[in-house]
Amino acid sequence: MANVFISHRKSDAQQAEQLANELRDAGHKVWFDEWKIDVGDSIVERVDQGLVQDGGSKPSIIWDN
Repeated sequence: MANVFISHRKSDAQQAEQLANELRDAGHKVWFDEWKIDVGDSIVERVDQGLVQDGGSKPSIIWDN
């Protein structure tokens, strides 16, 4: 299965999380900010870690209206 990094606007968070759940339920490994960034974390550092996790870059799904 694919490794997926989801980037979204805050106003699209609910729909992006629904997509993230559906992809995860289908067996994909999903990086989604709401699941991976905690209060006090460096956002830039956590996003960088998400992009290079498992030694390679992940495809991006860009949510745009």
